Amino acid sequence: MGTDSQMSRTIYLGAIAHSLDLEQIEYVDHAIVSVGADGIIEWIEHAAPDQLQEIATRHSISLDDAEIVELESEEFLCPGMIDTHTVSSKWGGVVANGPNSPQHAPQYPNLGRGYGIPLLRWLEELTFPSESKFSDVQHAKNIYARVVQTTLNAGVSLIRANMLMNPL
Repeated sequence: MGTDSQMSRTIYLGAIAHSLDLEQIEYVDHAIVSVGADGIIEWIEHAAPDQLQEIATRHSISLDDAEIVELESEEFLCPGMIDTHTVSSKWGGVVANGPNSPQHAPQYPNLGRGYGIPLLRWLEELTFPSESKFSDVQHAKNIYARVVQTTLNAGVSLIRANMLMNPL
């Protein structure tokens, strides 16, 4: 295999899981996935690792300029979820909307708090005091680190972030 500066693609060998439609998930024990230097998937083959050379030849690629990544038996590749409505604040963090994520980072400390209280009371007692703490840059950095990790743990791998500029 070539050096990193010469790599034109990365080829993953291992299991994959993906959805065929809204109701079906396909799990493939042995797959070969080629990802170009631009990060775009070039092709996917349902095939065992010992077929790599044959498949590379069929796709007219040389394995000499490819990084080969063999997944462990307990690992698999799957598409990440995409969140098309996330909100960022002036401190530069991003968060995802979802069952375990607030709409924006200043609400993160309020997860699980205030259920069943009226919106105005929730804003006055929880959200506004939480947001005011974000004038402390270190506090904002700590919360954003937690928010980003929570977002990644939820399987979100791509977001579209909107910016908020709230004077505190």
